[in-house]
Amino acid sequence: MKLLRSIILVTSFILLAVTGNKSYGFASLAMVQVIQQQDTIIQDTSRRQTPAAGGLSDRVETYARDSTKYSKDRSIMYLYGNARVDYQTFELDAEYIRYDSKNNTIFASGLKDEKGRYYGKPIFKMEQEGSSVADSLLYNTKSGKGTVYNTFTEQEGGFFSGGQSKKQPDDEIHVKGMTYSTCNLPHPHFGIYITKGIVAEHQIITGPTYLKIEDIPIPLGLPFAFFPKPNKKASGIILPSIGEDATRGFFLRDAGYYLGFNDYLDARIMGTIFTRGSYEANINSNYLKRYKYNGNINISYASTRNGLEGTPEYEPQKNFHINWTHSQNANANPGTVFSAYVNAGTSSYNRATAAGNTYDVRAISQNTLASSVSYGKTMGIFNLTAALGHSQEIQSKTISLTLPQVNLSMNTINPFDSKNRVGEQKWYQKLTLGYSLQANNTVSTTEDKLFDKDGFKRFQNGFNHNIPISLPFNVAKYFNFNVNAQYNEQWHFQSVEQKLLRLVNRPDSLT
Repeated sequence: MKLLRSIILVTSFILLAVTGNKSYGFASLAMVQVIQQQDTIIQDTSRRQTPAAGGLSDRVETYARDSTKYSKDRSIMYLYGNARVDYQTFELDAEYIRYDSKNNTIFASGLKDEKGRYYGKPIFKMEQEGSSVADSLLYNTKSGKGTVYNTFTEQEGGFFSGGQSKKQPDDEIHVKGMTYSTCNLPHPHFGIYITKGIVAEHQIITGPTYLKIEDIPIPLGLPFAFFPKPNKKASGIILPSIGEDATRGFFLRDAGYYLGFNDYLDARIMGTIFTRGSYEANINSNYLKRYKYNGNINISYASTRNGLEGTPEYEPQKNFHINWTHSQNANANPGTVFSAYVNAGTSSYNRATAAGNTYDVRAISQNTLASSVSYGKTMGIFNLTAALGHSQEIQSKTISLTLPQVNLSMNTINPFDSKNRVGEQKWYQKLTLGYSLQANNTVSTTEDKLFDKDGFKRFQNGFNHNIPISLPFNVAKYFNFNVNAQYNEQWHFQSVEQKLLRLVNRPDSLT
């Protein structure tokens, strides 16, 4: 029971900190897996530097999340789980990597899960080129030669997929059986089929090419072709579009600047101005971490003027909108799940800005906005889930928030049973004990009252603790009984005061 009281006390303080004040925390989990095999040495999964053979001055840096196995007699290193290899300007990530230091070769591939799905495909980058995905690859660190199977890469809005690629010592790449398409699928519905070609530093030169639609060759082709090949993302100015809006006047729309930070993060900063005094600003960013997560965030602000200057309708309407999506790879962190979908803003944003200048009728006429952010973690016998929720009625301008909703549950245990027990359980060892906790912090109000000085006082919050106890036993060998007890306790942090007024010759009233 001391353990149970400690659990209740600790979780309560955590939830109180979450619902009331700021809380800072750090969690770390380390696991070392040891597998005994003959003629092998198990090494840890931390990043290490391995001297490259053959007199090379550069070192090969390796890393693996799950395990690293080294065969001393064959000088081969096996990396499992989010493995990574860095050598000079060559970067490689894959679920499985094999590095042969004796022959100076690196092989990478994905693996199949229990359902036969192929995951963890190699993602590689050379020099200043963009990232590419492949089914498997083989690379020689000494000669610089390499072979890549079933490549998928993007080049300036176009996509190259399939076939086989061979990297030469002079950094040229010879390709065969590759498809170029504007379709962003690894197996495109249509495209230009390249029978053979050479990838140079700034361009791709091909031999005979022809059109394919749904894998069916079309008798339209060229004896040779040239494709541009920029080597990296470039930042630059975004030119505006010019037009006219019926209520806001002429405009310069979506002028701004694009920031291509790297292959994993970019941003667009844009603005729009109208001749009748309205203006808008927008920030849009995409982010990605290989094998971990990806997402997009879009923040918009608008000041809109309608009607004639000098009239009440000409007063500016201030609106904003936030859209955020975040998804986590299922294999990124087993036991932990995090996802987010946020669609929130002022109720008049879509009507005032014509749905962010998209003129989307469905967005302009929609009556509800909703958001959900959820987190879940399994910690031994405990399961924790936390969620933030938001729902908004546009016409009535009402809003409901859940900040947060927390559930903590404990698997049923036998507190008096022994792990080293021999034989059948004694009657008291059959006693089972569980625990669950629910906490809520919610508010339902209107937009104008949410951010006033008493906005946070309107939140309603509380805890609910539940402890079920059960004891099964037998009587006279043939009768089975089960005794159950349950303890429930609720904590509330708000109170309501009401007074009954008794008036002479008038009905009583409750205030």
